[in-house]
Amino acid sequence: MTKFSSNAEEIKHFTKELLADGQEYTRSEIIEYVIQQSGRNDFTEGNYSGSLNDLVRRNQIMIVKRGIYRLVEDTPSTTMESQTLGEEPKTLDKQCANTLNDTIVELQKIANGVDVLTISNEEQQTIEKIKKVITNLKVDIKLFEEDAPEEE
Repeated sequence: MTKFSSNAEEIKHFTKELLADGQEYTRSEIIEYVIQQSGRNDFTEGNYSGSLNDLVRRNQIMIVKRGIYRLVEDTPSTTMESQTLGEEPKTLDKQCANTLNDTIVELQKIANGVDVLTISNEEQQTIEKIKKVITNLKVDIKLFEEDAPEEE
């Protein structure tokens, strides 16, 4: 059994393990998986919140929508690394879709940085704008994914 240096490290480990399949999972599913894999039921809500927020801030997982998470698959650095290692470059459509996905992640980070207990009216309006922009970006991503040629 793996020894972890903190509760957060353990929660992050099992969260990334669950999300490694590329699927989307709810917070409840993540918690259930962590409890099952760790054999522990003594993590607090704060442990989970802090760990998930840290993974989002570090761009390792993303919030798809409220309470639903997914592993971040393609960050700009990994895209650049794969292209410098001699792999085939992605199609232009896929590069555009990836860039829009990265933009969504960055907007989510900004929104997640707002303290909901002390949010001003101006910040609330900005959060609403961010939600609309993300919704529109998701539509745009689908346009690029539909037009992308099939890989051989």
